[in-house]
Amino acid sequence: MDSTKSLLVSCGKFGTIRLDFRKSAISDDDTVRLKTKIESDWDTYWEALFDATSEMAEQVQGIYDFDASFDTHKFNLQIYDCDFSPGREHLMIRVEFIDSDSQVMCPVFDIAFEDFEIVHNQPVF
Repeated sequence: MDSTKSLLVSCGKFGTIRLDFRKSAISDDDTVRLKTKIESDWDTYWEALFDATSEMAEQVQGIYDFDASFDTHKFNLQIYDCDFSPGREHLMIRVEFIDSDSQVMCPVFDIAFEDFEIVHNQPVF
C-alpha cells in the first residue's frame, strides 16, 4: 500500500485503523494538507463518524440482510473526496464493514463533512 496515500488513525476501543485515500483524486499538496488536518482533528471526525455510522447500520439492520457494527466486525475507512482549499473544508469518508470471508459487506456507509459538521450521510448499495 502506498503509505503516502494513507494514514494510521486511532478509532478508540477498536484500535488503530488505516485511513486510506488512494482512490481520491487529490494533488500532492492537498495530500499534505489532508494529512495535517486529519492528524490534528481526527478525534472530532471519528466521534461524529462513529455515531452516524452506528445509527445508519442500526437502521438498515434486518431490512437489507445487514447485521454488522463496529463492535462485531472489522472495518475499513476510506476518504474518497476532500477539499481543503482556502475557506473550504470538505471531507467525505466511507466506512466498509468486513464479513468473515474478508469481503466488504453491503451497504457501505458514506459520511460527508463540512468543517466538522455532517452535511450528508447514507448507506450505499
